[in-house]
Amino acid sequence: NQYTFTSRSEEAFTRLVAVSKANLDPENELCLAFAKAKALDDLEDFAAAWQHYVRANTLASSMQPWNSAQWNSLVADKLGLSRVQQPAEGRDKCPVFIVGYLHSGVELLHTLLCELPGVTSRGDMNLLSKIATELQVTDVHAQQLEHLSQAVWARIAQGDQRSTYFVDNNPFNFLHLDILYAIFPSAKVIHVTRDGRDSCLSCFNQLFQHPDAAFSNSLDAIVEHYKGYRTLMRKWQSWFDERIHTVDYCRLAQSPGEVLADVCNFLGYEDKEVKRVAGNQLQQGAHV
Repeated sequence: NQYTFTSRSEEAFTRLVAVSKANLDPENELCLAFAKAKALDDLEDFAAAWQHYVRANTLASSMQPWNSAQWNSLVADKLGLSRVQQPAEGRDKCPVFIVGYLHSGVELLHTLLCELPGVTSRGDMNLLSKIATELQVTDVHAQQLEHLSQAVWARIAQGDQRSTYFVDNNPFNFLHLDILYAIFPSAKVIHVTRDGRDSCLSCFNQLFQHPDAAFSNSLDAIVEHYKGYRTLMRKWQSWFDERIHTVDYCRLAQSPGEVLADVCNFLGYEDKEVKRVAGNQLQQGAHV
């Protein structure tokens, strides 16, 4: 998506047109539809681009349908939870989780933060989701939670003695903050927010192949999923307000130094490298 089309006469565009005349299998037709939509978007032929986005997402929906009932059931189950007694184990362990909606700026903040000395990215480990499928923390006693905390921390730290902070940037971790704080009461969560209209439209205009993002193939499903996300975040913020720091994407893109300084203050991180990293990001330009 970093390539920008500038003319219909350029080779990249003419090749797209030529390929579109071929007899393609559904998967290649799907990729081509998104590619043509993006190209026409760059060329500011927005009406034609939208037609291709709709076509692409229609194909994607047929190949990977979204289970609306399952999503609503998950949200309802989370809303019905009671808080779990937090164990003593895990209070000295402080993993960092950056959460938010897809295309809300999670990756941008993750890139900035992990350029700082002593901060190590663990990428998308999907640990919380795996734990959620294996147990219900409300039914686990304190000793089991302590053992789980030790085991998960070993996966996160991986024996690294040099780093102080380990960062997970799976945006879908917003689903499981109840599990996170049951295991690590001192964990830090950074919630990146963006205008919902921008995030939702950006999702529709992007090809996601992971089944968890199948909602992105339908505008109605995106709206339903986004509502569930906002509802859950309101619940978690009512429970864990002081342990969740909110970052506005627009401010992050415009003033990365100020935002990064605020984040570091929230984490208890002090280093002169903050200004340098933010300055580099301004020169490179912001990307979601």
